[in-house]
Amino acid sequence: MGYCPHCGSEVYPDETFCIHCGEKLPDQLEDRLHTKKWSIRSFMIPLLLSGIMIITSIIIVFFNHHQQTEALTYYQHAEEHILNKEYQEADQALEHALSRYDDFPQAEDLYEFTQFTTDVLNEMDNINAQQAQLQFLQQAKRELERFSGEAYDLFLEDIQSMIIDRQISHVKDQLENDPSMDELPVILWETEAIDDPEAYDLAQEIRDQISAYTIDNANEYLQQNQFSEARDTIQSGLYYLPNDDKLESLLATVDREQTLFEDAQDDRMKQAYSEYEDEMDINENHAVQINDLEINIENSRVEIAGEVESSATIPIHAVKINYSLLDDDESSVDTFELYVYPETLYPNEIGHFDHTHFDEELANQTTDYQIESITWLLD
Repeated sequence: MGYCPHCGSEVYPDETFCIHCGEKLPDQLEDRLHTKKWSIRSFMIPLLLSGIMIITSIIIVFFNHHQQTEALTYYQHAEEHILNKEYQEADQALEHALSRYDDFPQAEDLYEFTQFTTDVLNEMDNINAQQAQLQFLQQAKRELERFSGEAYDLFLEDIQSMIIDRQISHVKDQLENDPSMDELPVILWETEAIDDPEAYDLAQEIRDQISAYTIDNANEYLQQNQFSEARDTIQSGLYYLPNDDKLESLLATVDREQTLFEDAQDDRMKQAYSEYEDEMDINENHAVQINDLEINIENSRVEIAGEVESSATIPIHAVKINYSLLDDDESSVDTFELYVYPETLYPNEIGHFDHTHFDEELANQTTDYQIESITWLLD
């Protein structure tokens, strides 16, 4: 058994290289019988190298600690900026933190969040149209769901506040354009979906407008006795304003007015029918009155003349007078008929009739006359 002159490890006689240090062994076995003696110089280089490595490691450790400390300080500043909703400043602080110490997962996550917030705010500055801003904010709100934590909650409040501001502004713009009755319910639904005290006040204002429109329109129908239209108008208003006291009261008024109107209409119909029956009785049975009738007997002739007046309410036609000539015993000598002219008599119009009998015998016998009947035709 011998020793490696290089490292002092035991070696076998048949080995050519040391299995520990890898150096070539001396060919002469006697050179393997004693270990090599080390000098101080032999230790200097390893010790020096070791010292340099240790010092370097210490410097690196202290440098890393310093960088981590600075990174943590910037991170804490970023958190403060976020709490104050200073997202641009927070974004810059996180950039400094990651430049000091890039293996900082919390800073990386928060930096991704501040990048998102600054992008959203910058894009909002570039969008002028209110509706486009609203759509962009709705999209940003959905994308924000991938984040969590207190910072997320704060920015979500900001986005929600911006959404509400623009929704309320949109409602106000619509109201300033004097919307019609058909447009107001849509605006009301839009306003009721906004969870904000100002939106509640606007919604009540819209309800008041709907109520006023409904009452005005219903009253117009009511004045024209169009009760069904008035009722439909009020019920349409109650669909949007359930339990509205004014509309419910007006609906009851419409029902009451309709009942009164129908009762009065029934009375008028009964009265009209009664008047119609009276008119028909007059027109059929008492349409003609004789105002004057004269008989003149002389020179072997009998002259009959007179006038009638129409008491009918409609035109009458072919008025015929049937009369008898009487003798001293008031017995009928003969019966005749003649027609009134004009052929058609209108209400209250005067008609005339006359006739001369050239008959000496008749003239000698006649002393008086008698109207037997008057007939006429109706339309």
